[in-house]
Order: sequence, then structure tokens, then C-alpha cells
Amino acid sequence: IIVKKGHSEFIKILYSDILFIEADNDYVQIYTEKQTIKTHCTLKKIFTKLPKNFMKTHRSYIINKQYASELSTSFLKISGYTIPVSRAYQADVKNYLFNKVV
Repeated sequence: IIVKKGHSEFIKILYSDILFIEADNDYVQIYTEKQTIKTHCTLKKIFTKLPKNFMKTHRSYIINKQYASELSTSFLKISGYTIPVSRAYQADVKNYLFNKVV
């Protein structure tokens, strides 16, 4: 994905490097292991560009499923970050991420 950072600078981010994306008013913050990039874009717009291994957990968060490690009723963990899981997305997140748990 190519995102605009600053006035005239563009950055290429590999989908596999993205941990999660957080909405911040008219901006989104893209978190990777190495950096956080803030760009002027809506969460809805960026979600349409992402592959199927990304999902919403909250109206303000999109996660990369491959990095989710721990799930509780109201949050999940990704590389030390705590990501909220709203009631509207709880069942989908649990089924999609941990459907093979016995």
C-alpha cells in the first residue's frame, strides 16, 4: 500500500508489515513493528484497499489477523498493543481468529 506522509512524501508499506490501523479523526495511524505512520485518510477508505487477512474489531480499529495473539471479551493483543473489540464485532472476531481452538 502506498500512503502519503506529510505534504509531498509517499511511503510504501507492505501489507504483511502492518500490525493494525487506528482511526484518528480525519487521519489513520498505521502501526508496523518498526514505525507508526499517520496519513490523511478515512478508516473506511483504507479498509477497502486491504486484503482479506484484515478485519475490523472496533469502529476505530482494523487488525492484521496474523498478529493477533490473545483475545478477551473486550480486547485483543497484538505485539504488546491492546486493541479494543466492540460488542458489535465480538462474535466475528472470536469465530474468525480462534475458530480452531478446542
